Amino acid sequence: MQGALGRMLTIGSDDATGVFTLNPCCALLQGVPIYVVTNNQTAFVNATGLGAITTLNTLLVKGMPYYESKAVTLNGLPSRRARWYFKPSRCTCFSSTRRAITTPAEFEMFFFSRPEAG
Repeated sequence: MQGALGRMLTIGSDDATGVFTLNPCCALLQGVPIYVVTNNQTAFVNATGLGAITTLNTLLVKGMPYYESKAVTLNGLPSRRARWYFKPSRCTCFSSTRRAITTPAEFEMFFFSRPEAG
């Protein structure tokens, strides 16, 4: 899913575990922030961790979306209502001057390639 950082909600001491909201770029989901729940298994590309992500970056998160129909706790952050959340295996951060994925070839390279170290 492609979008921009909405709010950084929690960052763990390892700089990899945490929760932030993603404002999706797609028209279908605009206005509905998605909670992104990361952990120490999340690969960060072009960023050292959650602390390096800013609202100026375009983010691409690769992973599984989930819908929780009741209140849950996500990485220590209580959620009071039903919501969508995303557990990414990879989070790629683009600078504000670099465009994100726009072609089918770029899409295929991002979603089917192995994560780079970062």
